Amino acid sequence: MLLHGGWSDGRLWTLQLASLSDHFDVVALDLPGCGGSDDPPGLVPLDWYADAVADLVTGLDLGPAHLAGLSFGGGRGIPTGDGSPPLPLILDTFRFLAHQDRNWDWRRFNIDTDPELARKNAGVIDAINPDLSPFKQRGAKLLMYHGWADPLIAPESSINYHASVLQKMGADQGSWLRLFMVPGMGHCNGGTGATSTDWVTTLERWREQGEAPDAIRASGSSAAGASMTRPLCPHPQRATYKGRGDVNKAESFVCK
Repeated sequence: MLLHGGWSDGRLWTLQLASLSDHFDVVALDLPGCGGSDDPPGLVPLDWYADAVADLVTGLDLGPAHLAGLSFGGGRGIPTGDGSPPLPLILDTFRFLAHQDRNWDWRRFNIDTDPELARKNAGVIDAINPDLSPFKQRGAKLLMYHGWADPLIAPESSINYHASVLQKMGADQGSWLRLFMVPGMGHCNGGTGATSTDWVTTLERWREQGEAPDAIRASGSSAAGASMTRPLCPHPQRATYKGRGDVNKAESFVCK
Protein backbone atom coordinates (compact mmCIF):
# COMPACT_ATOMS: atom_id res chain seq x y z
CA MET A 1 0.00 0.00 0.00
CA LEU A 2 1.19 3.49 -0.77
CA LEU A 3 0.87 5.32 2.50
CA HIS A 4 2.10 8.71 1.38
CA GLY A 5 2.35 11.11 4.29
CA GLY A 6 0.66 8.52 6.45
CA TRP A 7 3.04 8.20 9.36
CA SER A 8 2.12 9.52 12.78
CA ASP A 9 5.60 9.12 14.30
CA GLY A 10 6.28 12.09 16.58
CA ARG A 11 9.78 12.50 15.14
CA LEU A 12 8.30 13.24 11.73
CA TRP A 13 5.83 15.77 13.07
CA THR A 14 8.09 18.29 14.71
CA LEU A 15 10.23 19.47 11.81
CA GLN A 16 8.13 21.55 9.47
CA LEU A 17 11.34 22.91 8.00
CA ALA A 18 12.93 19.54 7.45
CA SER A 19 12.08 19.71 3.75
CA LEU A 20 14.55 22.61 3.56
CA SER A 21 17.48 20.43 4.53
CA ASP A 22 18.52 20.02 0.91
CA HIS A 23 19.14 23.76 0.86
CA PHE A 24 20.47 24.53 4.33
CA ASP A 25 22.77 22.83 6.81
CA VAL A 26 20.86 21.39 9.74
CA VAL A 27 22.51 21.83 13.14
CA ALA A 28 21.46 20.74 16.62
CA LEU A 29 21.35 23.55 19.18
CA ASP A 30 21.44 22.91 22.90
CA LEU A 31 18.31 24.89 23.71
CA PRO A 32 16.98 25.06 27.28
CA GLY A 33 13.92 22.91 27.87
CA CYS A 34 14.44 20.58 24.91
CA GLY A 35 14.77 16.88 25.48
CA GLY A 36 14.33 16.75 29.24
CA SER A 37 11.59 15.19 31.32
CA ASP A 38 10.18 18.63 32.16
CA ASP A 39 9.71 19.66 28.53
CA PRO A 40 6.41 21.37 27.75
CA PRO A 41 4.05 19.45 25.44
CA GLY A 42 5.04 19.51 21.79
CA LEU A 43 8.83 19.41 22.20
CA VAL A 44 10.90 16.37 21.36
CA PRO A 45 14.43 15.31 22.34
CA LEU A 46 17.13 16.92 20.22
CA ASP A 47 18.72 13.56 19.47
CA TRP A 48 15.69 12.77 17.29
CA TYR A 49 16.27 15.72 14.97
CA ALA A 50 18.95 14.31 12.66
CA ASP A 51 17.02 11.08 12.05
CA ALA A 52 13.79 12.98 11.48
CA VAL A 53 15.40 15.23 8.86
CA ALA A 54 16.83 12.22 7.04
CA ASP A 55 13.48 10.40 7.14
CA LEU A 56 11.52 13.38 5.88
CA VAL A 57 13.81 14.17 2.98
CA THR A 58 15.21 10.82 1.85
CA GLY A 59 12.21 8.68 2.74
CA LEU A 60 11.74 5.45 4.66
CA ASP A 61 12.21 1.87 3.51
CA LEU A 62 9.58 -0.37 5.08
CA GLY A 63 9.91 -3.81 3.56
CA PRO A 64 8.15 -3.86 0.17
CA ALA A 65 7.00 -0.25 0.56
CA HIS A 66 8.99 2.95 0.30
CA LEU A 67 7.80 6.23 1.74
CA ALA A 68 9.17 9.04 -0.36
CA GLY A 69 10.47 12.09 1.46
CA LEU A 70 8.92 15.54 1.37
CA SER A 71 9.79 18.08 -1.29
CA PHE A 72 10.96 21.64 -0.82
CA GLY A 73 7.86 23.67 0.01
CA GLY A 74 5.70 20.64 0.72
CA GLY A 75 5.92 20.57 4.50
CA ARG A 76 3.09 22.88 5.43
CA GLY A 77 0.75 20.00 6.26
CA ILE A 78 3.00 18.34 8.82
CA PRO A 79 1.61 18.33 12.37
CA THR A 80 3.95 20.05 14.82
CA GLY A 81 3.70 17.77 17.81
CA ASP A 82 1.36 20.11 19.70
CA GLY A 83 -1.07 17.33 20.57
CA SER A 84 -3.37 17.86 17.60
CA PRO A 85 -4.50 14.72 15.74
CA PRO A 86 -3.14 13.93 12.26
CA LEU A 87 -4.95 14.95 9.09
CA PRO A 88 -8.08 12.82 8.46
CA LEU A 89 -6.58 10.78 5.62
CA ILE A 90 -3.54 9.90 7.71
CA LEU A 91 -5.60 9.10 10.78
CA ASP A 92 -8.22 7.05 8.95
CA THR A 93 -5.62 4.99 7.10
CA PHE A 94 -4.62 3.42 10.38
CA ARG A 95 -7.86 3.79 12.32
CA PHE A 96 -10.13 2.15 9.76
CA LEU A 97 -7.88 0.26 7.32
CA ALA A 98 -5.20 -1.04 9.67
CA HIS A 99 -6.86 -1.44 13.06
CA GLN A 100 -10.48 -1.37 11.85
CA ASP A 101 -11.37 0.40 15.06
CA ARG A 102 -12.99 3.86 14.99
CA ASN A 103 -11.84 4.40 18.60
CA TRP A 104 -8.17 3.62 17.93
CA ASP A 105 -5.88 6.13 19.65
CA TRP A 106 -3.43 7.64 17.14
CA ARG A 107 -0.96 8.27 19.98
CA ARG A 108 -0.34 4.52 20.04
CA PHE A 109 0.91 4.46 16.44
CA ASN A 110 3.80 2.00 15.96
CA ILE A 111 5.85 2.54 12.82
CA ASP A 112 7.34 -0.96 13.13
CA THR A 113 3.99 -2.77 12.98
CA ASP A 114 1.14 -0.50 11.84
CA PRO A 115 2.19 -0.01 8.18
CA GLU A 116 2.38 -3.79 7.73
CA LEU A 117 -1.00 -4.16 9.43
CA ALA A 118 -2.50 -1.69 6.97
CA ARG A 119 -1.05 -3.65 4.04
CA LYS A 120 -2.37 -6.92 5.47
CA ASN A 121 -5.92 -5.69 6.04
CA ALA A 122 -6.29 -3.37 3.05
CA GLY A 123 -3.72 -4.49 0.50
CA VAL A 124 -6.51 -5.00 -2.03
CA ILE A 125 -6.52 -1.22 -2.67
CA ASP A 126 -2.79 -1.21 -3.43
CA ALA A 127 -1.82 0.42 -6.73
CA ILE A 128 1.92 -0.05 -7.24
CA ASN A 129 2.04 -2.81 -9.87
CA PRO A 130 4.43 -1.46 -12.54
CA ASP A 131 3.27 -3.87 -15.25
CA LEU A 132 0.64 -1.90 -17.19
CA SER A 133 0.94 -4.00 -20.33
CA PRO A 134 -2.79 -4.88 -20.58
CA PHE A 135 -3.66 -1.19 -20.23
CA LYS A 136 -1.19 -0.24 -22.95
CA GLN A 137 -2.33 -3.03 -25.28
CA ARG A 138 -5.89 -1.68 -25.22
CA GLY A 139 -4.63 1.57 -26.71
CA ALA A 140 -5.28 3.51 -23.53
CA LYS A 141 -3.43 6.65 -22.42
CA LEU A 142 -2.31 7.43 -18.88
CA LEU A 143 -1.76 11.07 -17.97
CA MET A 144 -0.35 11.45 -14.46
CA TYR A 145 0.14 14.70 -12.60
CA HIS A 146 1.31 15.66 -9.11
CA GLY A 147 1.85 18.97 -7.34
CA TRP A 148 5.37 19.66 -6.13
CA ALA A 149 3.94 21.34 -3.01
CA ASP A 150 1.56 18.51 -2.09
CA PRO A 151 1.56 18.40 1.73
CA LEU A 152 -0.31 15.10 1.96
CA ILE A 153 1.19 12.70 -0.58
CA ALA A 154 4.90 12.98 -1.32
CA PRO A 155 5.40 14.12 -4.95
CA GLU A 156 8.32 11.73 -5.35
CA SER A 157 5.89 8.85 -4.88
CA SER A 158 4.52 9.53 -8.37
CA ILE A 159 8.04 9.89 -9.75
CA ASN A 160 9.03 6.60 -8.14
CA TYR A 161 6.01 4.80 -9.58
CA HIS A 162 6.56 6.28 -13.04
CA ALA A 163 10.18 5.13 -12.89
CA SER A 164 9.13 1.63 -11.84
CA VAL A 165 6.87 1.35 -14.90
CA LEU A 166 9.72 2.38 -17.20
CA GLN A 167 12.03 -0.09 -15.51
CA LYS A 168 9.51 -2.89 -15.96
CA MET A 169 8.26 -2.09 -19.45
CA GLY A 170 11.20 -0.26 -21.03
CA ALA A 171 12.34 3.35 -21.15
CA ASP A 172 10.34 4.41 -24.23
CA GLN A 173 6.72 4.58 -23.02
CA GLY A 174 5.92 8.20 -23.87
CA SER A 175 3.42 7.20 -26.56
CA TRP A 176 0.87 6.26 -23.86
CA LEU A 177 2.27 7.29 -20.47
CA ARG A 178 3.32 10.78 -19.33
CA LEU A 179 3.84 12.34 -15.93
CA PHE A 180 3.54 16.08 -15.28
CA MET A 181 4.96 17.58 -12.09
CA VAL A 182 3.34 20.93 -11.26
CA PRO A 183 5.42 23.55 -9.40
CA GLY A 184 3.51 25.21 -6.56
CA MET A 185 0.47 22.92 -6.75
CA GLY A 186 -0.83 21.51 -3.47
CA HIS A 187 -2.91 18.36 -3.11
CA CYS A 188 -4.55 17.70 -6.51
CA ASN A 189 -5.11 21.39 -7.32
CA GLY A 190 -4.62 24.95 -6.12
CA GLY A 191 -1.48 26.55 -4.83
CA THR A 192 0.87 29.33 -5.88
CA GLY A 193 1.83 29.71 -9.53
CA ALA A 194 0.47 28.30 -12.76
CA THR A 195 -1.41 25.33 -11.33
CA SER A 196 -4.75 25.42 -13.18
CA THR A 197 -5.30 23.59 -16.45
CA ASP A 198 -7.87 21.35 -18.19
CA TRP A 199 -6.49 17.87 -17.64
CA VAL A 200 -9.56 16.07 -18.98
CA THR A 201 -9.56 17.88 -22.33
CA THR A 202 -5.83 17.23 -22.67
CA LEU A 203 -6.41 13.52 -22.10
CA GLU A 204 -9.35 13.42 -24.52
CA ARG A 205 -7.31 15.03 -27.30
CA TRP A 206 -4.49 12.59 -26.69
CA ARG A 207 -6.69 9.49 -26.73
CA GLU A 208 -9.27 10.51 -29.33
CA GLN A 209 -7.29 12.78 -31.68
CA GLY A 210 -3.72 11.56 -31.18
CA GLU A 211 -2.48 14.94 -29.90
CA ALA A 212 0.24 13.94 -27.42
CA PRO A 213 0.79 16.54 -24.68
CA ASP A 214 4.36 17.72 -25.26
CA ALA A 215 3.53 20.69 -23.00
CA ILE A 216 0.35 21.72 -21.17
CA ARG A 217 -0.46 25.40 -20.72
CA ALA A 218 -1.40 26.27 -17.14
CA SER A 219 -2.46 29.52 -15.51
CA GLY A 220 -2.61 31.00 -12.03
CA SER A 221 -1.20 33.73 -9.81
CA SER A 222 2.32 34.31 -8.58
CA ALA A 223 3.16 34.81 -4.90
CA ALA A 224 3.01 38.55 -5.58
CA GLY A 225 -0.50 38.21 -7.00
CA ALA A 226 0.42 38.69 -10.66
CA SER A 227 -1.48 36.67 -13.28
CA MET A 228 0.79 34.17 -14.98
CA THR A 229 0.89 31.29 -17.42
CA ARG A 230 3.52 28.59 -17.70
CA PRO A 231 4.01 25.38 -19.68
CA LEU A 232 3.81 22.16 -17.70
CA CYS A 233 6.36 19.70 -19.01
CA PRO A 234 6.42 15.89 -19.18
CA HIS A 235 8.80 14.51 -16.55
CA PRO A 236 11.79 14.75 -16.43
CA GLN A 237 11.67 17.92 -18.54
CA ARG A 238 11.09 21.28 -16.88
CA ALA A 239 9.98 24.72 -17.99
CA THR A 240 13.14 26.71 -18.76
CA TYR A 241 13.23 30.46 -19.30
CA LYS A 242 14.34 31.38 -22.83
CA GLY A 243 16.31 34.34 -21.54
CA ARG A 244 13.97 36.97 -22.91
CA GLY A 245 10.32 37.93 -22.61
CA ASP A 246 7.82 38.36 -19.80
CA VAL A 247 8.52 35.86 -17.00
CA ASN A 248 4.78 35.65 -16.34
CA LYS A 249 3.95 34.38 -19.83
CA ALA A 250 4.21 30.80 -21.01
CA GLU A 251 5.66 31.91 -24.33
CA SER A 252 8.86 32.91 -22.54
CA PHE A 253 9.53 29.31 -21.50
CA VAL A 254 10.38 26.06 -23.24
CA CYS A 255 10.27 22.47 -22.03
CA LYS A 256 13.64 20.79 -21.99
